[in-house]
Amino acid sequence: KQQQQQQGKQQQQQQQAITSVDAFPKRKFGYLLLQKLTDKLVSDSLTEKDTVKMTNDLPMEFRKTFIEYYRRSSELLRHFFALRRLVTAELKLKKKKTSKKDGSGSSGGGGGSGTTGGGSKESQTKIDQLTHKLERVSMGLEDIYREMESTKNGLSSDTLRNMFNPIMNQVDSASKLPKAGFTGEAGAPKKSGGFNFVED
Repeated sequence: KQQQQQQGKQQQQQQQAITSVDAFPKRKFGYLLLQKLTDKLVSDSLTEKDTVKMTNDLPMEFRKTFIEYYRRSSELLRHFFALRRLVTAELKLKKKKTSKKDGSGSSGGGGGSGTTGGGSKESQTKIDQLTHKLERVSMGLEDIYREMESTKNGLSSDTLRNMFNPIMNQVDSASKLPKAGFTGEAGAPKKSGGFNFVED
């Protein structure tokens, strides 16, 4: 019994020793890991410095114009997607109300589709108002796109021109979203929009 107990203690001690040693990488690998982490930190700091230097080297007038375009396009895009969500929600609500009304035995009687009843009229009015706002925001997006396009074409530096591409691509992509089901006052589905492709 004493031998078994001693052997058990020795095994426990060996396991504890192995666990504590294995918790850390070998010296060689630990050194390589520290070296890689140090190199990464140095490269990141250099990248940030280079970015700051490049930004500071930009002409002041260009920086002001670019920041203004960025703010205006970001604000318009926020309104654009918020209005799309609201229109989608109202269309779903209207569809539910219409399906409930049809399910309660509306086989006879007939008015226009989706516009009969107070609830449906209210829903359609709200949809028309939101769609009108969405169209105005879309026009604003097209206006700012054309402004950026004109400013970009007037620049002599490829670096400065290419800085406009990400913003213009975002505005252009938003305009190309499918608008099927988004109806205006006349009830006709709107076609997909889209501006000119941005050349890299």
